[in-house]
Amino acid sequence: MQLKVVAKFVLLLSVFLSGSVLANEWVGPYTIKEIKHIAHKTGNTYQSHMAIIVNEDVNTHCEGANKNKEFDYIIQSGPQLWNSTWLTMALTAQSLGSKVKFYLEGTCRPSGAHFHGISIVKE
Repeated sequence: MQLKVVAKFVLLLSVFLSGSVLANEWVGPYTIKEIKHIAHKTGNTYQSHMAIIVNEDVNTHCEGANKNKEFDYIIQSGPQLWNSTWLTMALTAQSLGSKVKFYLEGTCRPSGAHFHGISIVKE
């Protein structure tokens, strides 16, 4: 009996771990249609939300990204260096007409896929 329980646990664990590994990936390339960066106060700190909407159809693990063509990054505290770097990279790519890829770490929101990196691709 215990062997069946352990086997089921190992099977479920492997399914969850394989999904997590597959979610850490670069997706794209996409051309940027719109960039939004919003900061608002939440209690004694600020929340920063950067959203990037692309022109092309999106096909990821995230239904929100696929529907809204949106990739976003949200932090709960003060400004972070990488947030500013990613915003600069996105603005540069948009102004040059270059394509970008996003590094997805697996988190999905109703608005879009949470990214943890941007790569500018010149084709």
